[in-house]
Amino acid sequence: MRKSKIMALALAAAMVVSLVPADAADAAKKVKLSTKSKKLEVKKTFKLKVKNAKKSAKVSWKSNKKGVAKIKKATKKGNATATILGVKKGTAKITATVKQGKKKTNLKCTVKVIAASNVTPTAAPTVAPTAAPTTVPATPSPTVAPERTFMPSAQYANVSGYYAGFNGSKSARGKDNLYVNYVMVDSKEVNTKANVVNKLKFKIDSSDVVEYGIYVSESNCSASGLGDKGKVGSFKTDGTIGQQVEVEIAGDAISKLAAEMISFGFYSTEDKYKQVYCIYDMHVGYGDKYYPAPLSEATAGCTGSAKGLFETKTKSAAAAIDSKYTPLRDLTAAKGYKFGTCVTVDQIKNDKEFCDLVKTHCDSITATNEFKAYSLLNQSACQASEDGMPTGMNWANADAIAQWAKDNGLKIRGHALVWDQSMCQWFFNEGYANNETDAEGNVTNRVDAETMKARLKSYIEQVITHFETEYPGVIYCWDVVNEGIDAEWDGSTTSTDPLKIRQTRDNEKNPFYEVLGGEYIHLSFLYAKDTLEKLGNTSIDLVYNDYNVIYGGKRTAIINLCKDINKYAKDDAGNNRKLVDTIGMQGYLGYGNQGNCLKDDLVTSVKDAINEMSKAGFKVQLTEMAMRSFVNDAENTAAHAEFSKKIFSALADINTSTNNAFTSMSLWAFIDDPLLNYTTDEYEYDIYTPYSGLFDETLAPKASFEEVYKALGGTL
Repeated sequence: MRKSKIMALALAAAMVVSLVPADAADAAKKVKLSTKSKKLEVKKTFKLKVKNAKKSAKVSWKSNKKGVAKIKKATKKGNATATILGVKKGTAKITATVKQGKKKTNLKCTVKVIAASNVTPTAAPTVAPTAAPTTVPATPSPTVAPERTFMPSAQYANVSGYYAGFNGSKSARGKDNLYVNYVMVDSKEVNTKANVVNKLKFKIDSSDVVEYGIYVSESNCSASGLGDKGKVGSFKTDGTIGQQVEVEIAGDAISKLAAEMISFGFYSTEDKYKQVYCIYDMHVGYGDKYYPAPLSEATAGCTGSAKGLFETKTKSAAAAIDSKYTPLRDLTAAKGYKFGTCVTVDQIKNDKEFCDLVKTHCDSITATNEFKAYSLLNQSACQASEDGMPTGMNWANADAIAQWAKDNGLKIRGHALVWDQSMCQWFFNEGYANNETDAEGNVTNRVDAETMKARLKSYIEQVITHFETEYPGVIYCWDVVNEGIDAEWDGSTTSTDPLKIRQTRDNEKNPFYEVLGGEYIHLSFLYAKDTLEKLGNTSIDLVYNDYNVIYGGKRTAIINLCKDINKYAKDDAGNNRKLVDTIGMQGYLGYGNQGNCLKDDLVTSVKDAINEMSKAGFKVQLTEMAMRSFVNDAENTAAHAEFSKKIFSALADINTSTNNAFTSMSLWAFIDDPLLNYTTDEYEYDIYTPYSGLFDETLAPKASFEEVYKALGGTL
């Protein structure tokens, strides 16, 4: 329609307005609702009417909180009417959207639902509606959702505060959801795939009545992204606190899971403001039983990042470092040995809670990787070396750990100077070049033995000297050689070396042995000893470290090797120089699956090994201990605590029978990691296992910690 025609029509309308019949004049008034606010008792109704709409108008109705006030029935044309029912206490907004031609108007009524009264209310007097204003009001502001929160962790004292809460009203898009990631227990050989999950149960707190779907994927489940194809079950909240929910799980999405990992997403298609809830005490069912699903920042999350959208139990060392506990390091110091764990540079720099735990309970730490050769060596710098010796070490990460230890009064186990698995292959080659191989795969550019000896000596001297110069007194021992024996637990070996020194690892040649033969172990200890004596430090112990030392066959081979090393060099008086002070027992106890863990004979084996090696003239350390546990149900959690009690009781006073030969204990499986899995973390899953810690993934003390604490003489 042209602008001139519109103007003409408007003028004509103005000229005849006084002649229009009364009903037509009313229709020209502004469309509105019969009331803008209403108090309504629970289970009562009232009628809400659209006024002044054309007969041709189309009306749609909506409640932003159906659980508070819902539209029981409604008409949808002209001056439409809706019957509103009060459901429960609260406030809701009822919106009537009126479409007249191309014009759309949103009309709103605030309904406050109050408790039902036992007295029949007096009818409210009829009040004539106020005449419509002659000016057009401002466009109504958009509905602002009332502030809603889920209950805080204090509500859940019975489950130690493990919970996951979600507040959908904080979601910018209204399509976010909470998820819980879960790894099947004992999944290496037993529960290998999550597609056997068939049940889920949990408790939920919600003040709303909402139907939720449960969706699954492998991780960080985005339910709205999956659509119906990801849905495997559903449940409905009943508006109560502590509602017990049990859901049967089935569908294509669950059957397609190919690994032992599963993520449960909780999502409702109803109004986002209703998706306010908190779940806890969650268990996953498969086989013939349920298993706990940990709920914490390590396992639970949500698909959005808006503030207030999601909350769960976070990592905190507060309970573990409470003054009611005597630090474990003080308890073990009274018995003559250090107590510690392993650390990474990332934890030192970024995990204050973990650091607080370690510096409270430990007086010894071991860097997991930062002190190893592959972390320190710099290939390009070595290639540019003027004298051909290794140079340009990458000290930064190791220094960060050493400085933190120094600042906090902790000592360090230096781990490890020489380990065939951690030494870069190019270190053994001419010009520090990468491997060059022949048709059979043999490396053709290895250096000669004399060059290798010079490089090995230089490397060991530089590393020891650096830490003694920069951080004097911080390092109390060095693992000089790690895993140099090829013997298995029963003493069997494929090595042809008379001392059973490792010649291959995973079918690859040991480059140290390839160039220097078995003498590389003896030379490593000699170079370390010479360096310490040159520095005037004779207090640092030199350690031979290996796994499966608790078993007789391998232990015998290790003792024989260490005795041979101690006959390798003579002092000026012609006496044997003692190059090996200590034998380190890595101490990963049990293996494979839960049935092989936590057996009493492991306790006996550890104690027997310490006694035997001390009688052979060596100090002993437990260097990388893990009390393995793959299952977190009540039975196995109790079994882990009982095992912890037994082994720490056996070791509590071990020095009374070993003439103080036991000098250090280090738990590398210190904290639980419930998301460790065999598919993506094969090595770590086997070595540390998910539930081996004295503390759970939030750093809260477990029953195992308290048993250890009491075994060492602590009182609660």
